[in-house]
Amino acid sequence: MELINKFKGFITKYHNFLFRSLIYGYLAYIIIGFIPVYDYFLPTDWQDWTTSTTFYGDIYQYIDMALGNYDAVIAPYKYRILVPFLWSILLPITSFSNSILIWNFIFLFGSSLITDRYLHKLDFSNFYRLIGVLFVNVSFPVIQVAFTPNIDLAVLFFASLFMDGIIEKNAWIIGLSSILGILAKESILLVFPLYFIYNYSEISKSINNLVKKKIIPNKHHIISITFLIVAFIEFLWIRGFIFNINYDYDILRLEFPSYFNRWLSKNGAIKTLIYIFFTLTIIWIGPLGYIIHRWKVDKWFSMSMYGIFAILIITLLSSRISRVGFFLIVIFLPVFLKFIRDFEKNRSHEHKDLKMEEINS
Repeated sequence: MELINKFKGFITKYHNFLFRSLIYGYLAYIIIGFIPVYDYFLPTDWQDWTTSTTFYGDIYQYIDMALGNYDAVIAPYKYRILVPFLWSILLPITSFSNSILIWNFIFLFGSSLITDRYLHKLDFSNFYRLIGVLFVNVSFPVIQVAFTPNIDLAVLFFASLFMDGIIEKNAWIIGLSSILGILAKESILLVFPLYFIYNYSEISKSINNLVKKKIIPNKHHIISITFLIVAFIEFLWIRGFIFNINYDYDILRLEFPSYFNRWLSKNGAIKTLIYIFFTLTIIWIGPLGYIIHRWKVDKWFSMSMYGIFAILIITLLSSRISRVGFFLIVIFLPVFLKFIRDFEKNRSHEHKDLKMEEINS
């Protein structure tokens, strides 16, 4: 009886969290297990990726890594070791396809809970947090890879965790997400500047106090920046200290893939802009709040401008803009939710004004 009462107390105390977990878990389960899109992307027997010969692109690189065939893997895929390793540790107890789906579920479900958490820290109501998570989960890039042997959901997970660490000012979350995120995919580097943009005022003040007043900076910033430095060194170390991003090109020597050529033709530029749009679809309207709603320019404006810049960088380094750039939704989602929340508030005020006019007439 005491056990039952404790269970009831747990449910009562955490009913909001448990309810959201049920919704987000079910949504992730449906997306990963029952929404296969892109028929040409699937083998005839898509449940057995180990024997199929019809998959292509980066997928077979990750499969080779999971199966221990590291010699067959080329850069940059060979540096993205975390997710294939996670697939491999479940192989003794389940099939390869099940291992992929299990980890995809974990990363998507985890991203949902983390996104809900950091939106809560930004004072969004339950309704807007639910809307935000739904926008993430049913987006084109997520549905595209949800059931495939890919690593994009892991990148989304670590980017969301990194953002949560920034909002909560938790250096250990920042460290965990950055160090493990590098092992998932090097594109996680693009979220590192968000820490400095978000905390620019505090960091500037700390540096000024250190130089002029010999006051030791905030411990949180020291630990967080140390973790970011360690993660960057880790990125260089696993690449033999070459600033390699894609296919063994060394960025420090100004070596880039030929993807920039897409901007040099009218059709290529239009196609690239379409890819950029489908990365975040209508969430792109969020920053327009600084014009339409006349928001004061703040750190979120700076982060939004950086996010646009980061997407443009991705167009120079990758052929899969929507997939690779989607994790930047962690920047734009709060701005988008603020936009629709303010829009609703304005509509509500207009409705009240109309009611008052009707009463007075």
